[in-house]
Amino acid sequence: MVLRLSLTFLLSSALAAQATFQVGYRDVVLTNPTATGSRKLACRIAYPAVTSGKDAPMVGRIGGWKTCVFLHGFNSLGRQYTELAYRFASKGWILVLSDTAQTDFKLQIEDGKALLPALEWENKRKGSPFYRSMKVDRVALLGHSFGGANIFHVLAANPGYVAGVSYSPYLGKNTDYVKKVAPLIRVPMLVIGGAGEKIAPWKTHAKASFDQLSSFLRFKIFYLCNQNADHYNLVAWVLRAKKVDREVFDNSQDIAQSFLEFVQHGDPMAIDEFAGPTARREKHFQALESDVEEPLYFRTGSDKIGGRVEFHTIARLGLAVHWFAFRPSLLQTPFGVLRLDPLSLSLLGQTLVPANGWSRSGLVLPNSSSLRGLKIYFQVLAAGRKGYRFGNSISLTIR
Repeated sequence: MVLRLSLTFLLSSALAAQATFQVGYRDVVLTNPTATGSRKLACRIAYPAVTSGKDAPMVGRIGGWKTCVFLHGFNSLGRQYTELAYRFASKGWILVLSDTAQTDFKLQIEDGKALLPALEWENKRKGSPFYRSMKVDRVALLGHSFGGANIFHVLAANPGYVAGVSYSPYLGKNTDYVKKVAPLIRVPMLVIGGAGEKIAPWKTHAKASFDQLSSFLRFKIFYLCNQNADHYNLVAWVLRAKKVDREVFDNSQDIAQSFLEFVQHGDPMAIDEFAGPTARREKHFQALESDVEEPLYFRTGSDKIGGRVEFHTIARLGLAVHWFAFRPSLLQTPFGVLRLDPLSLSLLGQTLVPANGWSRSGLVLPNSSSLRGLKIYFQVLAAGRKGYRFGNSISLTIR
């Protein structure tokens, strides 16, 4: 469907989003400021570095780096996920890999809760190599296998994590390990599974855990890689017997990091890479399922005069009503926050979101040089878990 317009998105921190950094790491023991869990929290911390290697100096960044905590699989340690650490740090994250609770489910849960306040303390401790280096108010929690299931328990009693990413969660022999806690989680969630999974078959583990997330905040995504994806290569776990399929690993991390880029950094253009056509074009993609509390909105295509822009809506079945304005605003309404200036607000058009939760619509920009430099803001009203809601806004500067 083509929309008619009556009359670029500006990426912040573009350098950090696009650059590839050298990777440093430190093996540290953090003090546990809580009353439960390991008294000393051993972990390996990978980070963007000036030079590669152990204890290398960190690249400075005003405001700190995006930060994630990772909980390892059964009988493992965080430091054994070398490829995962490198991938995150090289792309501009600090990744804190827990080295405690190798086989103790309950202890890993308590340590997962304790790691966030421990990092907050480390971030403000003068003399720490990580002093003021982490965005501790936007930390996400990641986990693999039994760690991927344990993040559900941590987030159900959330100490302050802003999102969760679960790789091939293992739900136990009875597959009911997160049944009671999943409905308590109130953060955006991404669950990644593999169709080639043998240890934790995706239908009864990854997909089941996704389905049990009934009270999620904003949105949840289930992403299934194809038969080439197994329990190990989604995270390139070093203990596996055979060589890791790097294409599967890269596919998995493309999805995870774009999800985190949106949740932690607020970049709506990243939605395409974990829930839009780019995510679905990945070589090892098999299926994607979403549910939203409020719609997700993003654009692809050209921003040049005479070019075609595609607007994408991730929502529940129903109408999507597209709006535009020439200035941003913040106005509370019965449908959530309107982020467009009501004085210049105009209707762009309507589209239907089908049962698969994803719709797209096209807009051909007028071929007039007088429009160059014009900035337009867009927002959609569409169906979510709590009825019709406004989604995030996006912008476009015509070139």
